[in-house]
Amino acid sequence: MADAFQAQLEQIANTPPAETSPPAGEGPTPGAAPPPALPPCRAGWRYLSADTAVARGPVDYWGAILTGDGGGVADVTLYDGANASGRQVLTLWASTVESRIALLPIPITLEDGLFVDVGSNVTGVFVLYVPRRE
Repeated sequence: MADAFQAQLEQIANTPPAETSPPAGEGPTPGAAPPPALPPCRAGWRYLSADTAVARGPVDYWGAILTGDGGGVADVTLYDGANASGRQVLTLWASTVESRIALLPIPITLEDGLFVDVGSNVTGVFVLYVPRRE
């Protein structure tokens, strides 16, 4: 059985990709100008496992994904500021058996930066933000 499976994998690996063409009316037109370049992405993200000043100055906070270590309820608290003495914005919790995904449809504007206080039972937290241009 394992030999048959190995042979099938080798056959797939050695088969060249099929030649395909885009459907009529799709794809680049010969001689056409290339599409305009996308503007540079300004989004920032950090994966944290300890208290961190993520950004200084005005930022838009878009969300976070919190993963616990299984030892109990995990928690992180976000502050508008450079440290935990800033204005508390929100606290996220995740149970011992799940990650908490908290992505926002519109951002929370923070004027003085973004500080993340990693509480207990946290493996890590992924934070998504965009620095604001003044």
